[in-house]
Amino acid sequence: MDFSRFYKIAAAYKIYGFFCILILLVNLILQGTVIRNQQNKIREQNINYSAFRGDWSRKTDGRPDARHGYENRKKALEAFLSSLPEMADLSDRATEISSFFNKNGMTSGKIHFTPDRKEALSLWKYSTSLSVSGKYEGMKGLLADIHGSRSLFCIEHLSLEKGSEKDQVDMRLKIATYCR
Repeated sequence: MDFSRFYKIAAAYKIYGFFCILILLVNLILQGTVIRNQQNKIREQNINYSAFRGDWSRKTDGRPDARHGYENRKKALEAFLSSLPEMADLSDRATEISSFFNKNGMTSGKIHFTPDRKEALSLWKYSTSLSVSGKYEGMKGLLADIHGSRSLFCIEHLSLEKGSEKDQVDMRLKIATYCR
């Protein structure tokens, strides 16, 4: 083998060789620091995610069991469904909402519930949209009363805006209740 010929070629392309070696070194440094650091973070996040999500699907012996998680969710849904009242007279719910308005010094329009059948769960959903005007403190009290109500289950929409008068707030509210 003729080393002098190899040396002449390397000398002629020394700038090219220098850049190739420089790129190789930069690549090794990036691999050693940045990429390994990111891979470690990804592994750590996967472990945290598995620990976070693993609690719901573990049997007592510590092995994952998707059926166990499904059964827990099914029991929770059945408990919710059994806690729902039978088909009710919605005038009671409208009276309850009106009492919340009066208690908190609010004014509102007519309360009209719209039925919607949820076939997947064999439920009826009744919702109503309201426009309410009053002071901000009264709005907070109204929302607390609705939140504490046993018959109104869901605030589906809520928006507040400054009213036309000083210290007045206008609120648009959509609430729903469910019945079997």
